[in-house]
Amino acid sequence: MTVKDVNSVAIANFPFEDIWLRTTTGIFNLCQGGLTADANTDATGQTDMTGVPSGGGCTQGPMQVVLSGVALPVSQNLTIRVNSPDITGDLNTNLADVGPFSAALNGAYNFCADFFDNGVINLADVGIFSTHLGHTCN
Repeated sequence: MTVKDVNSVAIANFPFEDIWLRTTTGIFNLCQGGLTADANTDATGQTDMTGVPSGGGCTQGPMQVVLSGVALPVSQNLTIRVNSPDITGDLNTNLADVGPFSAALNGAYNFCADFFDNGVINLADVGIFSTHLGHTCN
């Protein structure tokens, strides 16, 4: 992404920790530093956001870029889908998540439980889910 001021002039060295994503639908809560830019902006105002989000919940987008707490206009929304074994989004993967996961495993398709991202909820998703039971934000 490129960060520019109101006159479309690139902003160099804009702090990476002041650039993050947030969801506009669904529940997706980020851990501290959960999805920020990779580095401060360079001389041309550019930076990347390539990391894996650290958080819980589920959203199929859209997501917004936030600069210093101010979300960019709606026209800049990004279609990014994110899900987590922490289905409840409380930043703890625990027994509270087992119920919703079991319901998805035995019922209608639910993107929030499709961790293998293949359009079905099956043993591949069980393996991923069970690996993360007990994980929390640090």
